Amino acid sequence: MPELPPTSSTPPRPVPAIPAEAYSREELRHLYRRPSGMLEVVLSQRDRFTQTMMEQKALPWLAILLITVSLAASIPFGVLSPIQSVWKTAAFFCGSLLICFPSLHVFSLFFGFQPNLEQNAVLALLISSVASTFALAFSPIVWFIRISTRPHEHTVMTPEFMAQLFLFAGLLLGVVHMLRHLSRWTLQHRETAPSQTLMFCWIPLLLFISYRMALVLQIL
Repeated sequence: MPELPPTSSTPPRPVPAIPAEAYSREELRHLYRRPSGMLEVVLSQRDRFTQTMMEQKALPWLAILLITVSLAASIPFGVLSPIQSVWKTAAFFCGSLLICFPSLHVFSLFFGFQPNLEQNAVLALLISSVASTFALAFSPIVWFIRISTRPHEHTVMTPEFMAQLFLFAGLLLGVVHMLRHLSRWTLQHRETAPSQTLMFCWIPLLLFISYRMALVLQIL
């Protein structure tokens, strides 16, 4: 019988993952003609988003896009909810993050993370843009609750309570999404400091300031 060729006991080497393509300035500028593409950048294109942060070539355009989404997507919720204000929802999300941004950057440096000031700003803007996007998605629901609730109806689920619940839910979902990107950043840079350490120190501070901001804006 013919002899079989010797088999190697060495396992095959894993094929290195090809890094995602970063967004170019032209792509990000073109998204203003296709708003649905902005939502894809904010919510689903995590690999390309992180790669754009790492390369930093189109970072200013990415920051402008996130600011645009944070402001524009929050308008329907403010108008249709019991808040009935064009600017209060955006002020709630963006104002809280603006106050907490210096502490985010200081915590990042203290725990050994490498993102610079611009990259940390994009991470913070990611929270507000995701929160505003979910507020946009919740706006028809809170509108229906507002118009279908009778004036003297005795219920815990009042329109005001549901609007407050949706706002803080959107903020928490924004933080979760930032954690996803931060974990991916940590993995690609092979950093030893866990992103959870930073977030467990900073998230409670952000939530407390957001609560105080809601009181100042008379949302609560």
